[in-house]
Amino acid sequence: MERIKKFMFERIGLPAFLKIMDLEDSLADKDNTLSFSSDSPTRFDIPLEFARRQGIDMPLRVKITPHILSCMKNMKKAILELKNNSQNPRKTIEEDELDELHTFIKSLNISGIGFTRVPQEFIFEKKAVAYENAIVLAMNMDNEKINTAPSKKSLKNIWMTYDKLGVVANKVARYLREKGFASHASHPLGGITLYPRLAEKAGLGGFGKSGLLITPINARYETWLNLPEAF
Repeated sequence: MERIKKFMFERIGLPAFLKIMDLEDSLADKDNTLSFSSDSPTRFDIPLEFARRQGIDMPLRVKITPHILSCMKNMKKAILELKNNSQNPRKTIEEDELDELHTFIKSLNISGIGFTRVPQEFIFEKKAVAYENAIVLAMNMDNEKINTAPSKKSLKNIWMTYDKLGVVANKVARYLREKGFASHASHPLGGITLYPRLAEKAGLGGFGKSGLLITPINARYETWLNLPEAF
């Protein structure tokens, strides 16, 4: 079984993820993108590290694998769908449209939303974002399951949340494109920017010593309007 697992990772999983990383890295070479700086952090690539861990039993890996594959698919979509952006996108949003955006996001089981600009030093090394203005989304994990960590139940819930939020990020990007705006979704698994710091800047909570976002957000939808003037 271990040999099968190693074969699947080395011949299928690893090449697929490395191609996604190459797609992400290619944005840094394009004109008019906000690229990483000399102060940018190096990204911890969760799929690679997870695959290398030896202490996770095969039944749990099997249960989590669909979420991992879905995450990888939506990470790829986030980059490939940039080609669907308008060449002459809208630059401003009306108040009623902003209300409609909140309503749409709320319908996707998002727990919180914030707005900010992306500092260059928050972008991971070798990465770039297509646009400076950011919509930051928070999705609450199942508190009961997370409180059992470290456990199989909590690990599965974490991957499931990554998966769900990645789907939502792409849906929001498509919604904005349909309204005439240009957008770039960044998947929560790894991501292109340092999310806890960006979420803190967007008013969603505070950056803890653990490296995690400390937030009062629970399962209900909450909104912090830290909206840049030019957004």
